[in-house]
Amino acid sequence: MTVAPALSFKSRMVAFLRRWNSRLQIGRRTRRVKVPLPLEAPARVTIFVAAGIGDLVIATSFLKVLYERRGELDVTLLCNSLTSGFARELFPDWEVLTIPYTARGRRMAIWPLHSSMRRFLEDLPQADLLIDLRGLRTVQDSVAASWVPARWKIAMKNQYGVSQYRLADEQSIYDELIPFSETPLAVGVCRDIENHRLILKRLIPSDIDPQKALPSLPGWSPSPGQIWDRSQEHERYLVICPFSGESIKEYPMEDLADVAGRIAWRHGLIPCILGGPDCIERSRALEGHLGRFGEYRNLTGRLSLADSAWVLEHCRAVLAVDTGLAHIAIAYQTPTVAILGGGHFGHFAPWGDPGSTRWLYRELPCYNCHWFCPYPVPKCIHSVLKVDIEDALEQVLLGCR
Repeated sequence: MTVAPALSFKSRMVAFLRRWNSRLQIGRRTRRVKVPLPLEAPARVTIFVAAGIGDLVIATSFLKVLYERRGELDVTLLCNSLTSGFARELFPDWEVLTIPYTARGRRMAIWPLHSSMRRFLEDLPQADLLIDLRGLRTVQDSVAASWVPARWKIAMKNQYGVSQYRLADEQSIYDELIPFSETPLAVGVCRDIENHRLILKRLIPSDIDPQKALPSLPGWSPSPGQIWDRSQEHERYLVICPFSGESIKEYPMEDLADVAGRIAWRHGLIPCILGGPDCIERSRALEGHLGRFGEYRNLTGRLSLADSAWVLEHCRAVLAVDTGLAHIAIAYQTPTVAILGGGHFGHFAPWGDPGSTRWLYRELPCYNCHWFCPYPVPKCIHSVLKVDIEDALEQVLLGCR
């Protein structure tokens, strides 16, 4: 009798995931009814927006064109808890719904959460068109789109390869998958912005103003009672955004504070730490480094996202890692230096006005690893030299407004 060889742990996990995905995830498909494109009014449109603040900022290149037609289109945005509040302020005339994701907005492995999310999406009113703006979709992302009731579903062809993730059968979920362009990207444009342009041309095949097809944000009015109500010191802020939603994307904070402190002292600026409420304890560790160079401000956890955007719009310059606040600053064309890793290089960054933006990175053979880093620390980030950061900051400060 022949004994079958024992399966490795990885093989057993792959088999389990296949059974899981095929047995209970893909939603029942309603009868396909092709929606005439370009869009004709009136139409009910549901739009899946990616999980992060930076993703939402980049998506404004697409969303603001549709928002100009808000009298003709009934649009619902599907966001998570990280982005829904900001989306409501950007697009007040649209319905913005918060999907019951997990904290980081991606995983659906926990059964009660999986069930509540499925019920939430399947109970939505049926749309004429579902637009999925997520260019990098895991199987969970695609499966969530299968639960949304819509007559026609459109998305970009998934840019994840099967070598990174097991992908869902997207042909059974989406009615139209737009192939992404293989041509070199224009200066100041990342792959996600180009993908949104391609979807836009499919929906509204007319000449689009190139400036309107770039991410941008409206001006905000600051909340009363903040420190800038009493002075104009925000114009002297050198804002430091050292925290990312994924710690693997962060540059050593002490080195970042050291560079910012020296540049601020040289130009008579005030270093200002900016981040979310979950970064308060970590921000205090930077205060000692910045205090060696003189006065500083720590606004971490003290501001709403809209107030943070106001600071980023009106400050002198920004030094950041790859975080949503960096994308906000670049959308305002504030002089910005951002340190970029290679996990998704080219998909979400670099982008922005070359006159006011510098993305610093070191290309390695392992680029586009989707953050499955083969090293103990990400070399593509940690090998960016402090002297290069200083030089880049000097350049944007000399060319700033």
